[in-house]
Amino acid sequence: TANIWVFDNISWNNDSNGMAVATENGGLLDNVNIYNNLVYANWFAGFTVAGWGNPTQHDMQNIRIYNNTIHDNGQSGWGPGMHINNAEAIAVTIVNNIFSANASDQVVNDAAGAGLRVDNNLIFGASAYTVSNPILGNPLFVNAAAYDLHLGAGSPAIDGADTGPVAPDDADGRTRPLGAREDLGAFEAGTPFSVTPSPTASPTATPSSLYFYDGESGSAPLAIGTVGGGDPDDTIIEQGATVYAGVGAMRLTFVDNPSPEWNDLVWNRPPQNSYGNTHLEFWVRGTLN
Repeated sequence: TANIWVFDNISWNNDSNGMAVATENGGLLDNVNIYNNLVYANWFAGFTVAGWGNPTQHDMQNIRIYNNTIHDNGQSGWGPGMHINNAEAIAVTIVNNIFSANASDQVVNDAAGAGLRVDNNLIFGASAYTVSNPILGNPLFVNAAAYDLHLGAGSPAIDGADTGPVAPDDADGRTRPLGAREDLGAFEAGTPFSVTPSPTASPTATPSSLYFYDGESGSAPLAIGTVGGGDPDDTIIEQGATVYAGVGAMRLTFVDNPSPEWNDLVWNRPPQNSYGNTHLEFWVRGTLN
């Protein structure tokens, strides 16, 4: 697999690592460019160059990770910003990123192949691994507590990028550079693009009845108080409830299911186990208006 670009993503609050590069089924991974991503508040590492999988070989080369903002990972108590852990990864380049306030070091190098370059990254917080030409200091995000990771005035990341690789634009779509040189991380400093929409009348919410199904229980809806999937936590609290679009106390996330008439409904709950969270999964028939 070759010639892959991964950019302009937000990876947060995952119950494992935020992002990873791996060849779990063997083969060669070549020419991968990863930039302008925001990776924060994940359970373990923010980003890992990994040697996972059953085959003995995990070959990869020409992996470029640049202009990413990787902040406050390791919510479990362990998790560096960047974990390099694949001795068969050749020519890995990690430059012009921001590694900030991650739990257990900003950059950890447990195993790396030839040609590793970790250079010109902003480092804020503990980091036992000595990187080349680090820029040390608080990145001065606009609002780190609320994960607004735009650069505030006076940030040492401003104009901090070296000759490359550098993303051609930032995560807001603005052409780099806006100053004398490109900034470190996913954002260029300055006022982000904003669009003021024309005022429109608020639509009236339309009610829909949601009936919960377990994939193992056939076509009949689960009754109130029943347990689904063999998990004692999967108890139906309410059945056939009237729900209004955009209104309610629970955040419901729908993801595609191969069968077009079904959707997979996942209710994410607060962290309750060693992996960071538990969740309930049910089949839901119909649509939410």
